[in-house]
Amino acid sequence: MSVLKDVTMKFKDFEEAEVWVALLKTGVCFNSLNHIYDGFYYKSDVIIQNMDGDKLRVCLRGTKEAIFRFGSQTSKEEFYRQLVG
Repeated sequence: MSVLKDVTMKFKDFEEAEVWVALLKTGVCFNSLNHIYDGFYYKSDVIIQNMDGDKLRVCLRGTKEAIFRFGSQTSKEEFYRQLVG
């Protein structure tokens, strides 16, 4: 398991919030002070749509679109590598 810090997440019509990301063997878990962003998703439910600089746009469970912003390139690469394989 890997834990990523210095990551922010934003859903449409909601404020951006800092999240902790736990990369597990079969899934990814998000935890934030804003409960809107808390959740567990199987890796197959997280589809990367676009990468641009420090941002990553993903679709969660085919319905929620989220934008992630990473504090470091290393964190972004780790997130991508764990999801894509």
